[in-house]
Amino acid sequence: MKQAKVTPKVEREYERIIEKAAVDCYDENEAFCGMLCTLGDELEYPFDAKLLGETVKVTGIDDKTSSLKAGVIMNVSFKGKKHKAALATIDILGKSLKGKNAKLIGAYNFWVKQFYF
Repeated sequence: MKQAKVTPKVEREYERIIEKAAVDCYDENEAFCGMLCTLGDELEYPFDAKLLGETVKVTGIDDKTSSLKAGVIMNVSFKGKKHKAALATIDILGKSLKGKNAKLIGAYNFWVKQFYF
């Protein structure tokens, strides 16, 4: 996923989303579950995204294959077939680019970067 430069204002917004998702979490597994639930509850589906240079439709979260190790796994549709893709590998498109979805996905990617790097 392309990473735009994060301004201090945007970073504060991401941190607010992350703190809300991870409230009362005692370890990284609980924090991941909090983030997964936040994304599951608040992302607006379906939305268009780019994956490996192709436009796909993101239809939801696959909570059965999502894990701390694998990350958040999304259900996507491409040319009428269902697939799975890590959230960190997709770029959102269209109206979702500047809305609630962009903030939530940006916060997730910011959290992943902080957690793993």
